[in-house]
Amino acid sequence: MADATGVIGSVLTAESAGQEARLALAGRNREPLGTVARPYPVDSTALFQAYDAGSCVRVSHDCSAALGGFARIVAACAAVAFGRAQEVGDGIAKPFMAVNVLVLAALGGGIRVQGIRPGHPETDLTDRPVVGTAPLSPSGGEPRAGVRAVANALAEGAELLHKAPDEAPVIERRTR
Repeated sequence: MADATGVIGSVLTAESAGQEARLALAGRNREPLGTVARPYPVDSTALFQAYDAGSCVRVSHDCSAALGGFARIVAACAAVAFGRAQEVGDGIAKPFMAVNVLVLAALGGGIRVQGIRPGHPETDLTDRPVVGTAPLSPSGGEPRAGVRAVANALAEGAELLHKAPDEAPVIERRTR
């Protein structure tokens, strides 16, 4: 679980532990990572920096070794930015892309990627954007219900999780 210390990562850790998943947790800071890991039987904890692809590869290898391989990797890390794209320089754009796109490739080489779009949970990301100021927008939903649907989708091996028009979680398996 990459970024197990965030709002979504910590709730997903609890849900996954409740489903008896084997856990290897990764986060940016040792103290919050220890706090999240303490209540659960965790095989491994590791520090990583999502902006650094080398750090993501290292933590992926370390956690995989601790677990004897991965069934799934969950990257619960993200970054937000607000404003016009043409006003964002490379100093912001490169790390922003690293966290939101490249971290998946660095963490999960050779691992099946699942598309998870649980809607808009309430997190503190808009309070700490990479750049800009968040526009006024409706509050997100309580994250626990959406994260529970994510944990169920992971446990069931679904390829896609999204919200129906009525906000109910939809878990899909695609035929190949």
